Amino acid sequence: MKVGASQYFSMEWPLVRSLLWVLVLVARIHELKACIEEERMSLLELKEYLKSNTNYRKPLLPSWVHDLKSECCNWERVACNDTTGYVIKLWLSNINHETHVYADNENWFLNESLLHPFKELRILDLSRNGIRGWQGNKEWNTLPKLNKLMHIDLSWNLLQKDILRFLGALPNLKYLDLSYNEMQGPLSSKELRNLRNLEVLIVRENRLNGSLPFKDMTNFRSLEILDMSGNMFTGILSPYIGTLSSLKAISLSQNKLHGNLHAKGSRTEQWTRPTRKPDRTDPTRKVLGGSENIRVGFRVFFSDFFRVRVGIGIQPGTGRGVLKLLQTDVCEKKKKKKKENKKN
Repeated sequence: MKVGASQYFSMEWPLVRSLLWVLVLVARIHELKACIEEERMSLLELKEYLKSNTNYRKPLLPSWVHDLKSECCNWERVACNDTTGYVIKLWLSNINHETHVYADNENWFLNESLLHPFKELRILDLSRNGIRGWQGNKEWNTLPKLNKLMHIDLSWNLLQKDILRFLGALPNLKYLDLSYNEMQGPLSSKELRNLRNLEVLIVRENRLNGSLPFKDMTNFRSLEILDMSGNMFTGILSPYIGTLSSLKAISLSQNKLHGNLHAKGSRTEQWTRPTRKPDRTDPTRKVLGGSENIRVGFRVFFSDFFRVRVGIGIQPGTGRGVLKLLQTDVCEKKKKKKKENKKN
C-alpha cells in the first residue's frame, strides 16, 4: 500500500515538531546557563584586586581570563545556577598560600563592594587568607546588597570583633564560621542582635572573654550548632542556654567555666568521663525514648577534663528541670567492673 506525500508528512509532522521543540529547549537551556556578562567582568575585577593586594606566590586563578569565549560558570572556584547563570558560590579559600601562616605584611583588607554585583550569591568561602578586615567596614548598611547570602566561612583570618556587626546586616545568613581569628573581648548584644537567624555559629579559637552571651541570644530560635571553644570565657554557666530551643550541639571546651547547666524542661541521662584532650568529634543528635517526654540530647564539651552528654526535654507536670555537670570518677567504676568480671 502506497502512502501519498501529504499523508506521509501528516504522519511525520508530530515527530518533526517534537524534535524542533527539543532543539529550541536545548538552545534555551544553553543560553540560560551562560555566564552573566556583568558578573564575568566583576569576577575579573575581583581577580585584579586580589593580585594587587595579596602576595600571591603561584598563578592566581588562571582560568579567570579576558576571553569572551571563556564561560565564567566553568571557571575554578565559581559555581552558577544551572537555570539562570547567576553566580551562587565563590570558593576563594587560601587563594595564594599553601599554609595558613602569614607574615605581618601579608594581611590585607578586602573591598567588599567588589562582591555587590553577585546578587544571587549563596555561599562565600574566604577562609585562610589573612584578611584583616573590610575596607570601609564602618558602613554597616552596605552588605544587605548580598541579601541572598546564607553561608560564610571566614575562618583562619585576622578579623576582629566588629566584623559581627557588619555580618549582622545580612538578613538570610544561616552559617557563620569565624574560628581562628583575632576577636577579643566580651560579646555584647550590639554584636549579636542581628545574627538571630543563624543555624550554625562557630567562633572557636579566638580571644573572646567575659561571661557567656546566652542572655543576649534568647531570640536565636533557629540556632542548632554553637561552638565557642578555645576562648577565655569565665564564670558560671548561664541558665539562658535553655532558651536556645533548636540547639542540637554545643562546644564550650577550653574555657574557664563552672556551675550547672539550667534548662527549661529537662530531665535525661548525664555522664562524664576524664579525657586528656577535648573531644572534637562532630556533635550528634540523640533522641531519647519516652512516650510522655520529647527529649533531644546533645553533647556539651566542657573544659579539657571531662565531657557531658545532656538532654533537653519536657518533664511532665513541671515544664522545667536542671541539667547538672557532674564529675564522675570513671576510673573507680572501671576498677569495680574489673573486679566483678574476675568474680564471674
